[in-house]
Amino acid sequence: MPGASWTGIVRPSHQRLAGLGAAAQNRVMTRPTTDEPVELDEGADTSSFERVVFFSDAVYAIAITLLVIDLRVPDLPGDASTQAIAEALLRLAPRFYAFALSFAVIGTYWLTHWRRFQLIERVNQRLVVINLLLLGSVVFIPFPTSLIAQFGDSLSTGFYAIAVATTGLLSSAEWLYAERAGLIDRRLSTATVRHYLARGLVVPLIFLASLVVLVLFGARATQLSWLAMPFISAIVTRRFGRRATLQF
Repeated sequence: MPGASWTGIVRPSHQRLAGLGAAAQNRVMTRPTTDEPVELDEGADTSSFERVVFFSDAVYAIAITLLVIDLRVPDLPGDASTQAIAEALLRLAPRFYAFALSFAVIGTYWLTHWRRFQLIERVNQRLVVINLLLLGSVVFIPFPTSLIAQFGDSLSTGFYAIAVATTGLLSSAEWLYAERAGLIDRRLSTATVRHYLARGLVVPLIFLASLVVLVLFGARATQLSWLAMPFISAIVTRRFGRRATLQF
């Protein structure tokens, strides 16, 4: 402004600046200084456990929903005869079989996951990472399902068997880690821990064993051998017991 003097501008005094600097320095000096990493107790927050369970359920639901994408209505004219429709549906039989098989596999893996997380009391970062690897394998299953539905040859059959077996082995690895890390209910008996491990290994071991059938008898026999899943699972369940037992 014309005629204004710079002396009219209010500025903090040197004493005030010195006081502010001293106060800031004191705040810095009183701040805790440590080179040790700060670790979060993931197991102390129940919301962490619930988020893992909810996220896992969502991934399983998405994977099982993706299976239906390969089931499409046959491309036939509107006035197609009943015989033509029946023949078109018959040609879709491999896709129906692949859908039912993978639905049973993913459903079985979800049931295993659900049962085990009723016995797991808390989670830590390593368990979450293993769980993520498991979920990645689960959501991948629709891809080899499409392969055996469309081709059904030895390569696609073997690829499917390896994918399903890998998922089951990751599931068992998750359970073993949770037990050894002390994340499960400590009252569980050793027999119960082995029971849930044995039941979880049924499916992956069946699919790994089917690779031998694939080499000896071909793709069709291998795919039929997978139908033994529910029967072998029932035998294992009866052999190792049905219910979880607690030791008090």
